[in-house]
Amino acid sequence: MSQAAFTIVEPGSRRSAQLLDVTIAVEEVLRRLVRTLDLPEELHYRLVQDATGRALAPGASLSASGVLPGEVILLEALRDAWFKRILDKLLDEARDYARDRVWDMVEERLERARRVDPSYPGLRELERVVDAGTAAPPVEVAPPVQPPAAAPAQASSHAGGCLVILVLGAVIVVAANWTPISRWVKKRWDEIQARTGKNKPPMAGTEGRITSGTGRIEVVDQNAILDFAYRLYLNGTYVGDVRNPAGGTTSHSVTFAEGVNVVELRHMDDNRARDTWLVMRINGGEFERVFEDGGSGERKSFTWRLEGAGR
Repeated sequence: MSQAAFTIVEPGSRRSAQLLDVTIAVEEVLRRLVRTLDLPEELHYRLVQDATGRALAPGASLSASGVLPGEVILLEALRDAWFKRILDKLLDEARDYARDRVWDMVEERLERARRVDPSYPGLRELERVVDAGTAAPPVEVAPPVQPPAAAPAQASSHAGGCLVILVLGAVIVVAANWTPISRWVKKRWDEIQARTGKNKPPMAGTEGRITSGTGRIEVVDQNAILDFAYRLYLNGTYVGDVRNPAGGTTSHSVTFAEGVNVVELRHMDDNRARDTWLVMRINGGEFERVFEDGGSGERKSFTWRLEGAGR
């Protein structure tokens, strides 16, 4: 039997029972587990055998590592440069949504940060902001005061005056709240556009720079359209397959060479996919480019040239 049940303890101490494949490399088990648990995929993680405190080798299987079914395995987030960068980004997004009083989006960002590090600086402060914002009592609107009946000859004048006052009041209210309203509308529009693939940033070329010798290459689907399948190569060496589910992400850990590095996606098969937009993201966004695969049955490859990596 290739699968066995284990107790997984997340970085934020949440525990769950998970079925894991004991015959494949720990690195692949880790990648699948992070996606299943919906943890930030931009972070770097490791698996630790709770009974021994030993970090499991990425290239070995759980079975070969001596981890027995039913054991407790710790899923730890590595506190490297990406850890602070990604958590700070989540909290910055939460602050933006808090200014717009979009509390559900604030809580979603905080929950993702909380599951990685419940005591991260700034998290408690934002939680208090959410508590205060969501606990605010509703504004009571006084019932309208009925004006005294007017003489027939003056009815038209009074009605016109009331209408002018109402219009002016509405203009003042909208003007006073225009900035947060427009900011909220823009956020919602950008999210809808990103999900549907209509918000396509311009492609900014195929060259760039990176600073870390070890990192992660991600291919991110921009919409709900099934992607073509690819093989990923780094400096001519095969890294792994890229088979995104619709709207999904494929991630591979890599080690960059010193100097120039060439990242390549080679078309594998049509996979019954359609034309789609994707993002090549390296090292959590240090290098990021949008590209379009207009496939239509053609076999294509995409290449990016990166400078500046050092071990």
